[in-house]
Amino acid sequence: MSNKISSVNNTPRFAQPKRMYTPLEFEEEWQYGLCDCCSDCKICCLGFFCVPCMECIVMTDAREYIGTISLPQSIAGLRTKLRSTYKIRGSLDSDAATALFCRCCTLIQLKKEMLARGEIVD
Repeated sequence: MSNKISSVNNTPRFAQPKRMYTPLEFEEEWQYGLCDCCSDCKICCLGFFCVPCMECIVMTDAREYIGTISLPQSIAGLRTKLRSTYKIRGSLDSDAATALFCRCCTLIQLKKEMLARGEIVD
């Protein structure tokens, strides 16, 4: 069977094969909630009182470029990357909203998640 399709002026055209995508099934949950920041005083204090320092630390731990740390998109992108890597449920919208409206809590959550999953050693 040929996937050749004839056109109006008899010029042969070919149909592209259709891809079958399966949705990614993310079944994991965050080990630390967004507001679960007080279990580690060192990370908590650093996240609340020196957000730029915490941003540099988290981006460096994740081996990301730290030239964009002042942008909420970089933190949202990192959250999305970790969520995809660990197959954690969520959405791009939730990643963007948490990075924009609760930046310090997001940074604390990312740092604690990387520690808990063995990504980095404290």
